[in-house]
Amino acid sequence: MGALVGRGVVAQAGGVRDVVRHPVLVGGVDHAAAAGTAVGWLPAVLLGAGSVVEIIAVTMQRWRGEASHFNYGSSFDEAVWSTMGNVVLLVALALTVFLVWSLVRFEGSPAARIAVVVGLLAMEVSGYIGFGMADKGEKAVEATGQVPETVKFGAEGSAKLAHAVGMHGLQLLGLLAIGLAIGSVARRTQIKIMVLAAAGYAAVFGGVAATAYAGRAWTSPTAAMAALIAAGALAVMVAAAATVTRLSPARADVVK
Repeated sequence: MGALVGRGVVAQAGGVRDVVRHPVLVGGVDHAAAAGTAVGWLPAVLLGAGSVVEIIAVTMQRWRGEASHFNYGSSFDEAVWSTMGNVVLLVALALTVFLVWSLVRFEGSPAARIAVVVGLLAMEVSGYIGFGMADKGEKAVEATGQVPETVKFGAEGSAKLAHAVGMHGLQLLGLLAIGLAIGSVARRTQIKIMVLAAAGYAAVFGGVAATAYAGRAWTSPTAAMAALIAAGALAVMVAAAATVTRLSPARADVVK
């Protein structure tokens, strides 16, 4: 179970006004409407503070030379692990609020909305995978008395990779949404490119997760899963290339 860390992109230029006004990496929330309300600030505080606590806990344990996860070696280590488990529940709650908010009220472009919804859905699935990892890790500690070096699904399934791929789709699709907002791209074209990218990312995530749950190493998926992952990766690359080529020279300077 890894730290659910959200990363934002801050832009200060007229060419990215829509992205600044409705940040694609934080659920497309209209902060002007949400400012000063508990509904707007509470999930943001939970997500931000929870992510910071997770990072500090993991970093501190690594600095101490101790395992950050499944560690019951001392009362302090147990308290750290327990805190991480409780905090990640609050982070998951915040992500769910942002997901519902993005579905009900989104002030950005349709392409940005697709990026946010798909990215947040992937993070929710990644959280589910993370809880499965935590359960297996706890059982391994109970059975052996040792902290497992890694958690596997079945014989060789890479739970960590599946978890990581789901965690970072929001950043990938969010950056594409920002690129489409900066470039001179018609709204209908933006939607087509984002749908292609989102479908490709979903295919990669689904293929990696299915391979992990099948107990297969990520380097040896079935032929069907390998084809799905390859097709998905190709779709994402095509969408990324289409986004980059549509950045006008004048506005491309804003990105630098």
